[in-house]
Amino acid sequence: MSAGAYFLALGIVQPVLPRYVRDELGGGGVAVGIAVGAFAVTSALLRPWAGRIGDRYGRRVLILGGAAIAGVSLLGYSLGDSLIVLVVMRLVTGVGEAAVFVGAATTAQDLTPASRRGEATSYFSIAVYGGLAVGPPVGDAVRQAGSSTAAWVVAAAACGLACLLGLLVPADRAMAIGGTTRRGFLQRDAIGPGVVLALAMTGYAGFATFVPFTSTRSGWTRRGPCSPPTPSACSSSASSGLVSPTDSGPWRRRRWRWPPSPSGWA
Repeated sequence: MSAGAYFLALGIVQPVLPRYVRDELGGGGVAVGIAVGAFAVTSALLRPWAGRIGDRYGRRVLILGGAAIAGVSLLGYSLGDSLIVLVVMRLVTGVGEAAVFVGAATTAQDLTPASRRGEATSYFSIAVYGGLAVGPPVGDAVRQAGSSTAAWVVAAAACGLACLLGLLVPADRAMAIGGTTRRGFLQRDAIGPGVVLALAMTGYAGFATFVPFTSTRSGWTRRGPCSPPTPSACSSSASSGLVSPTDSGPWRRRRWRWPPSPSGWA
């Protein structure tokens, strides 16, 4: 539940941040990419250390501390009308991301019998992608009804909820196994799966960053029988070129196009 609340916060930010950089900070495509991707830098670099902290002091420390850091950094997104300030705050968000993800993922394994760890991983992934699925429509709706700052506040509140739910995680340090064992920095067995995951997430990151702009250009801007209140919720079909809108009205005034555009396939 704590992971679900945290990834809800990330999902809320996802459609708002690119528009905030472009429309309010006046940044171009490069600026959008830097602002969106900055948090992944610190998240990737700090995850090995986050794992060691969890082994030594327990997983709850990671979940509570990481969610708190992420929540404070989200509130800092609107501290100044500067891309530099935003990027610094995004780097801080990555610190929290490293802690929460490692803490929650390893907790799911620690609390599960060895024979059901695959099942536990699948439930954890539901929390991750459930939050990322619900968050974008919420974030876009809050931005349209209020402002980008309102979206940051709501996302920070979701991080606060993650903190409260994190208190339910056992604090017993005994469940953190091998905290004093001397190990190498890189686990060789993880290189192959890590490369596969990195390649998969690279494509997703680029798609998720710029799809809000594509959805707007494709006309997903109004409510209709099959069109939710937010452009991001139906952006996948539009950005792939599968849907060719005749105007910005509802679904019934759109036509399907086959084959999809080459850029959509890419």
